[in-house]
Amino acid sequence: MTRWEKEAASLKGMPVVFHHRNWIYLAHWLGLKEAGVLEPKPGLPPSAAHLAQLLENLKARPARAILRAPYEDARASLWLAERSGARAVILPYTVGAEGADDLFRLFDITIARLREAVS
Repeated sequence: MTRWEKEAASLKGMPVVFHHRNWIYLAHWLGLKEAGVLEPKPGLPPSAAHLAQLLENLKARPARAILRAPYEDARASLWLAERSGARAVILPYTVGAEGADDLFRLFDITIARLREAVS
C-alpha cells in the first residue's frame, strides 16, 4: 500500500468527475476531490441539461479527469472531456478488467492511468 500511496501522492487534491459514484472509495483513499458526477442518480444516464450544467460548473471549478469503468457508456464522458479539457480515463473496476490479472495489477493500472491523466 505504501508504494502505491507514494506513486499517487501527486494526485492528492486532484478534482475529478465520476461517471458513477462507484469510485468514491478510490477517491477517499487517494485524496481525489469530486468535481461532479455524470449520472444524476445511480443508473440514470445524464440528460443534456445535466451535462450542460456540469460543463458550466467545470468552468468555475475545472476537473483534471473524468473517471469511468469500461462497461459504462463512453458518450457522456467523451462529450464532457472534449468541451472541458479534462481527460476521459477508463479505470479497471475489478480484478480481471482492463488487464488487471490480480489485485496488484489492479492498483498498478489504476494509479498509472490516473497519473497519465495529469501528465
